[in-house]
Parts: sequence; C-alpha cells; structure tokens
Amino acid sequence: MFFRGNETVTIKRKAIAGVDDYGNETYTTTEIVVSNALLGFGATDEPIDASRNAVDASVTLYLPSGTVILEEDVFEVRGSDFVKDGDPMAWESPFSGWNLGVVVKVRKRDG
Repeated sequence: MFFRGNETVTIKRKAIAGVDDYGNETYTTTEIVVSNALLGFGATDEPIDASRNAVDASVTLYLPSGTVILEEDVFEVRGSDFVKDGDPMAWESPFSGWNLGVVVKVRKRDG
C-alpha cells in the first residue's frame, strides 16, 4: 500500500445463503472492514420535489490497492450507508504509474 488514510469503511456484501422451502434463494450480508481509506467529500443537493424534503450527498472513496468492489455492495461511511455511483477505477500515481488503490464514487439520499 502506498498511502495511509485515517478512515474506516465497511463494505456490506450480499451473498446467497441457501434456498428456502419454496426454492427461493435466501441471502446473508457479509461485512468487510476496510481500514486506511481516504474520503473526498462531494456535493450535496436538494432535489426539487414538492412532496419530499430530501438531500442527496456524494463521497469519493479512495480505498487500498486490492480492495474488491462488486455491483451491489453498500458502503458504510461514518455511520451512513451509501451505494456505488458508477464503476470503480484504478487509482494510479501520475508520476510513477504505481497502483495506489481503488477509487469509487458513492451516493445516498436522506428524506
């Protein structure tokens, strides 16, 4: 690892646990704790909708190299759950080309 942040992010990953009596898949959630993450705070937004009082927030996560991110992962950041907003990308040094980690944008809506 070439960087060391001071944030801890928990990735909540859904996995098939088995099948119920009717043949439907059942699921469980696995929590993967990722230490040494960095946060890049994004914007907040208030969608225009007279029927709701909502706030959208986005954060960019810089996670250590080797962190695996799957399509339906949920990210717990500072006590709030966020969903992935786009594809994760390799975070590379512009000077050396070294892989520093994984960067992924996440978002949430309150309200």
